[in-house]
Amino acid sequence: MTTDRVKLWLTHLANVAVVASIIILAIQVRQNTQAIMAASSTALTDQSVQFFSAGLDNQVVARALYSQAVGRELDGLETAQLMRLQYLNFRVFENAYLQYLRGYYELNEWERYRRIITRNLSDPIVKDMWERNRGLGFTAEFEREVDSLVPRR
Repeated sequence: MTTDRVKLWLTHLANVAVVASIIILAIQVRQNTQAIMAASSTALTDQSVQFFSAGLDNQVVARALYSQAVGRELDGLETAQLMRLQYLNFRVFENAYLQYLRGYYELNEWERYRRIITRNLSDPIVKDMWERNRGLGFTAEFEREVDSLVPRR
């Protein structure tokens, strides 16, 4: 009788260990899947940034940033280059936001990006870039988030 009871307990213990192992395995698979999704999202953002940065001329961008800093009016090419630069910037912001939504960034990290986006949106070129790309290049979630930051007149 004692031997049967020990065998029964050992069987129950083994079953519990199997269930616990399956749960641990499922958690690890889920974490691995999430990590792969995050890496894929970042890789896609990197490809997009690389593609769009091919149209940037660093000398024109530098000249435009200087002109903007000293209050000199920008020509059409300079304005277009700054808009393209900000589009790239916002693609990076979007990736950070999506990583935040997935739980890979802490709230304080995303809050830092929010402050930068809010400051950038006070620039007419950035605001124009944002309005021109509505519904075209960004996810709906990110658009709603940025729209909540747009300074109201």
